[in-house]
Amino acid sequence: MKKSISIVDLSHLAMRNLFIAIGQANPKKKDGLFITEDFMPHFKSLLFNSLQFIKNKFKNEIVLATDGKKNWRKEYYLDYKANRTITKNDSDVNFEEFFKELDSILEVIKENFPFKVLAVQEAEADDIAGVISINHGDKMDITLVTSDHDWLQVQAHNDIRIWDPIKKEDKFLSDWEKVKIKVNINEKEEYISRFTLIHALIGDKGDNVPTLTGKSYFSDNFISYLKENEITSTSVKEVMAMSVYDELVEKYDVYEVIKSGYKKGQFKDTKEIFKTKPFGVKKAEAAVQSTESLEEILNSHEMYRDNFERNRTLVDFVKIPDTVQDSIMKNFSEAEITYNPNGMLEYFMNEKLQLHVSNINKFYSAKYEQKTTSSLDDFLEF
Repeated sequence: MKKSISIVDLSHLAMRNLFIAIGQANPKKKDGLFITEDFMPHFKSLLFNSLQFIKNKFKNEIVLATDGKKNWRKEYYLDYKANRTITKNDSDVNFEEFFKELDSILEVIKENFPFKVLAVQEAEADDIAGVISINHGDKMDITLVTSDHDWLQVQAHNDIRIWDPIKKEDKFLSDWEKVKIKVNINEKEEYISRFTLIHALIGDKGDNVPTLTGKSYFSDNFISYLKENEITSTSVKEVMAMSVYDELVEKYDVYEVIKSGYKKGQFKDTKEIFKTKPFGVKKAEAAVQSTESLEEILNSHEMYRDNFERNRTLVDFVKIPDTVQDSIMKNFSEAEITYNPNGMLEYFMNEKLQLHVSNINKFYSAKYEQKTTSSLDDFLEF
């Protein structure tokens, strides 16, 4: 009988519960930021509600996948998730304080609760789920608990269940999306699912990954600036290879303008170097009909193949570096559940999470015989 596990996208779950908690708590502000301690009790209650629900729904080994502190993708592509940094800087949330609190909660879970907590220094939660699913999906019954559309790619490799905790439903790749298309990469033939190919072609706006056509055409303003500096080439590849390119970009002072929303007309922090050429889902679907149609689009511009290979590295779990994959597999094999019911009860009492004190038995697993050796009265005396 196969071992059964559920891998939870804890990073996504935590962020979702964070903003629900702020809405419920209506926290006060200090120096323009919400006071963290005003909403953390709500956050903790919501988070443990979610974990309790997941544990009782799936009734198997629960693995909580979290983001590491150093992301390998940011080393590979400096602009990866750069938009999120800007968003956090503009936020009313003190994320530095929040993540310290979250780290403390995860330590408590690791030491007391019937969950495995996996965090790998250079990996995201996505990497943990992807590597385990691809490497163990044929040997284990694996369920991924996430609302992240990117995780669906694992279904092109193994029979993996994906359950969306927001929509409360299973998610599936279509048979058409699972079909693998032959692609020529660095003079090697590789077979990649249509789903992953489309993802690499259209990029990922949420993670600041450009489309296939992104950063392939200079803006009219930048072309004029190049001419002022006696550079007549408009080829992105040629100009970026020039020794003076970095210096030119440093001195260039034209910035992109926000085109919609309440900040419409204001300048972004991003310089207007490139212009946008749309490349959406319909064009991507047409491109991945066959090897020939894909090769035709990749060969139609000097930047497209490089852009595709960059994007594929960022979005395809197969391209996660071997060192990161090895660390994930090692951590997964060595991680243990430290089940301490007394520690759970003490934590809930100290945090005044009375609902969880009353429902603490819902965290117990049939796999474990141990029960609390203390009664609620022992803690109520505090």
